[in-house]
Amino acid sequence: RRYGYYPTTSQLDGVYGPITEEAVKSFQEFSGLKQDGIAGPKTKELLLTPRNDTHPDKLEKTSKEHERPFVVGGTVLYYVHPLPGYLRADAALAEIDEAFQQWGSAMGVVFKKSQTSLRAKIQVRFADNSSLSEDSDLVAHAGGQLAEA
Repeated sequence: RRYGYYPTTSQLDGVYGPITEEAVKSFQEFSGLKQDGIAGPKTKELLLTPRNDTHPDKLEKTSKEHERPFVVGGTVLYYVHPLPGYLRADAALAEIDEAFQQWGSAMGVVFKKSQTSLRAKIQVRFADNSSLSEDSDLVAHAGGQLAEA
């Protein structure tokens, strides 16, 4: 339920019924797995993978067909907003680029730096979040603030 697959209007009853089966199928669809509604080894492995956030990742279906944000073999544009003055621009941009290349290699997509933010699917921004309290959900978690960019 926390990640958006189980309807919030349904009671959790501990029974693997039709509502749970649909939730599993939705998760499998989002994860690129065969949608059979069976929580087999691959599905369980992905469900139990540690996460760096608590935000729902289920995409809402619209009038268009369900779209995955990143498609294997596709190209995703990213844009880096102005860097803080205390960072060496060349080193910081090289490190950001390397992180995207590693991420792309793991996901099977190509990340390409865009010269404009208008066409970029991902935008990297830097902000001073030092004034946020520790219990705020907006502070950096494991994976760093870039993981929430």
